[in-house]
Amino acid sequence: MSTGEPTPEEIDRAHCNLLIEDNNGALLYGHELQRRMIATGKQMPMLILRGVPPELYIGYVRSKWGHLKEVQAIPQAIAGRQEVTVKAALLENISDAIELTMEDVEALRELARRLADV
Repeated sequence: MSTGEPTPEEIDRAHCNLLIEDNNGALLYGHELQRRMIATGKQMPMLILRGVPPELYIGYVRSKWGHLKEVQAIPQAIAGRQEVTVKAALLENISDAIELTMEDVEALRELARRLADV
């Protein structure tokens, strides 16, 4: 996984402008930020976490925010499918319902590192 500018130290640890992308550049988290930038035409300071496996992101979100209806929609959306594909609209709903912090970013990085070591 790689990150864009600025460094994590430059971003407030409790709240940050964060985009999370999978290996193909598909947006997993940060839809509201993306909408704001498009609407205003302004680039905002942000952290971009790239290369996050979608399964890892979904598992993390389900473990932490499984009580939210947006997150509870995941099993229903993938039920009976051999290949798991979560639609962009569902990811957008989840992104709008949760707020990831730098601690979450660090946890996702650690999980991805452990996954790569397997």
